[in-house]
Amino acid sequence: MPNGAIRLALLVILGVAAHDASASLRTSRLFAGSIDAELAAIGTTGIPNSFGTIIVRTMPPGAVTLFAALYATDFIGTSESPGATFDGRVLGTTTAFDVDPNGHLVYRWIVTPLVTGSRNYDAIAGPFFACPGLALVVVFTHPSLPNRTVVYNEGATSFGGARVAETTFDGVGPGFGEAWIYLTGTDWSLSDDVRMNGDIVSDLAFSNLRGESTVAWAAGRTRSGTNSLEILPYQTSKEWYLAVLIGPPECAAGNVNARAGPVFDVLTVNESPGGPSRTVELGPRDPIAVSVAAPPSLPQGPAPFALYAWSGPPDGIGDLPNGIGSACMRMPLAGGDPRLRAIWNNLGRPSLLGFATFPSSPAPSLVFTDPNGLGRPATFFVQGLIADPESPSRRVAVTNGVTVVVR
Repeated sequence: MPNGAIRLALLVILGVAAHDASASLRTSRLFAGSIDAELAAIGTTGIPNSFGTIIVRTMPPGAVTLFAALYATDFIGTSESPGATFDGRVLGTTTAFDVDPNGHLVYRWIVTPLVTGSRNYDAIAGPFFACPGLALVVVFTHPSLPNRTVVYNEGATSFGGARVAETTFDGVGPGFGEAWIYLTGTDWSLSDDVRMNGDIVSDLAFSNLRGESTVAWAAGRTRSGTNSLEILPYQTSKEWYLAVLIGPPECAAGNVNARAGPVFDVLTVNESPGGPSRTVELGPRDPIAVSVAAPPSLPQGPAPFALYAWSGPPDGIGDLPNGIGSACMRMPLAGGDPRLRAIWNNLGRPSLLGFATFPSSPAPSLVFTDPNGLGRPATFFVQGLIADPESPSRRVAVTNGVTVVVR
């Protein structure tokens, strides 16, 4: 897959069915690239129509909408095919794609080409028997945004009292992620909790809207593999329809050429950036060569860089100051890390970027080579900084990172 390309997988398009108490939210779409997402909603009485102004606030100027959908819910017993109008465009009628155990139907209209940025959008949908509000989910891309994954769950479930509702996500990595949640029913209270991967989320914000609908935002630690999101209600009844997990920045992707796009791999081990896992596996006697290429903005070089090697695999995100970006480990500019073992620095400013432990020359260059291999099992991680006018900071970019496993 091309570096920095927007990867869009349409995994499941849900069809309406008569679900029992096991009804839940399921992953319907997964996006990856320089992206972000927002969930905005309005509360209404919804008899017979729900209407109002939905405000999108977080799209940067020039952002492109990858996907957007308008949602409404209703109790069984009214029209089976409500219609909608969004931003002055008649969307036509639709049928429910899911129903929760208490008989609440959920409807969706795709509005991707109509969401053009951060502004107000007038919406109306109906007729309904009782619709508590309208929700809008937007996934968008912009070169200034970090590389990450957004997992989009939708469906219908209801819960309350001592019952806990849960949905799961696959596809994001370790770090700190954000989740958008849309519910209806009894207003959210300070006694209601959200749990991410078993831990109570302390970074939580919510807005109770007119008509007993709620938008909540939570941030917590994510992990590789399956991530869980649970809602623990306090003696209240709720219906849950949307959950969007925004994964942590893909720290090993770096941000070389991010302003011009796509993000570019400059760091290779044996001419490989490590594939999707960003990992190169070698035998103890396999030759090894670490190289740094010039970024597209400086195709012939020279492109000064500071490259670092840490023992072991990467274990976290090291945010860098001045809008430079995020790395998978703490570089000297971010305070350093005790596992840092080697520095190649021809970028300068050693008091900030580290004093070189090995000589090097600006990219394109061969940084390290050993035709006889390392001779023993080892794991280390390599990442650095490189001069790049097309980086988000317009000065230096974070290179891609590569984990090397010798066994």
